[in-house]
Formats: sequence, structure tokens, C-alpha cells
Amino acid sequence: SVYEHPADVREGLTTDKVKRHERDVMSFYIATNRDADQWDLTWVYAGQPIVPRGPEQAFDKDIVFPSSTIVTHDDKHWLYYHGSNERHGTAELKPAVWFEKDEAIGLATLPLDRFVSLHAGDVQGTLVTKPFRLAGEALQVNVDAKDGELAVDVLDARGKPIVGYSGKQSQTSKGVDDLRLSPRWQQHADLSALIGKTVRLRFRMRNADIYAFQVTARK
Repeated sequence: SVYEHPADVREGLTTDKVKRHERDVMSFYIATNRDADQWDLTWVYAGQPIVPRGPEQAFDKDIVFPSSTIVTHDDKHWLYYHGSNERHGTAELKPAVWFEKDEAIGLATLPLDRFVSLHAGDVQGTLVTKPFRLAGEALQVNVDAKDGELAVDVLDARGKPIVGYSGKQSQTSKGVDDLRLSPRWQQHADLSALIGKTVRLRFRMRNADIYAFQVTARK
């Protein structure tokens, strides 16, 4: 969570439960890292909270404070939070400034694993993974291409196309919005023939967002 413009009460010293304030408020953001040390704060700097504060008169127009955990259930992330309809207030000013506020518990939901995506617009975008040893045959892609398209090529460790899994052999999925899209190839329904090999995946997409992928063993 981020306390924005603390102790800045230029928007007024009296309680106003109607107006949506921009000073002395609280929002919370997503931050990511790969090593539990160096954090990517892009969303904070861009002013893009994961759960935006509500509009005028809303119970959460001035403060949105997250719970300590996210509940994942039924292919959704459930984000419970504490919302308030007035600013934080501060003891730093003399005299101290406090605002009367109503408080409630809010809930926002997000489709599974759709916190962050890589986006391609009208111009085709390409994403190539690092090499990895293939341990399963079922590829699943979390993708929103309801207004676009996605195709997946399988490459060898050096980035060269594997015959039967690349180029024209890759079937293009159009108009899909799927948490577990299973790409196919003209001669192959899965990756079983490549298990144990080191491969790369190349995603070719247009007007689409790709959120995640995983390779699993079929049940």
C-alpha cells in the first residue's frame, strides 16, 4: 500500500464524505521481483493501483488498504480490502487533523494469473522464452486474444524451428480468451514427441495479451 501525499490537507480540513480526494489518501499497487530483493515499482510510479479507489460518494473513495493475503478460488484471485470514504488524517500538524469516516470491507476479483501481461497491438509481437527441458506434453497458455490472434512455435535450444511445430504448421487461435488455451499444430495435438528435449517457445500474437504459460503432464 502507498500513503499518497501524507499530511497534505489542502483539499480541506473538514470532513467531506462526498468528494473524492487526491491528497492524504491511500492506494495499493502490485510490485514484482525475481529475487525477493530488487522490486519493480513501475505500477507505483505510473499511478496504476491494482484496485482503484472508488468514485465520489463511494465507500472506498479515499482509502483502499489491502489484506495480507490473496485468496485464489474458482479460477479467480479474490482481493479483500478495507475501504474508507475520507482521508487518512495526520498527527504531524498542530493541531492534529482527523477526518470522520465510514469504513467497510470490499472485494475485487481478478481472473487467474492475470496480474501482468505482455501486450501486442496491431503490429505482430513476438515473445521467445529461454531454453528449458520439456517435462510434459500439455502446453497451456493464459491469453486474451478475443480481438486478435495467437500462434505458438516450438524451437530448439538454439532458437531454430523444429519441423512440424513451427511456421505454417502452427495453428493460429483467433478470437479466444482462455485461461488454459491448448495450442495445436497441424500434425501434432501436443508436445509428447519432444519430451526430454531442450526447447524454446515462440509466441506470435496480434491484438492480444499473454499472461502466463505452463507445460504439464496430461492427467
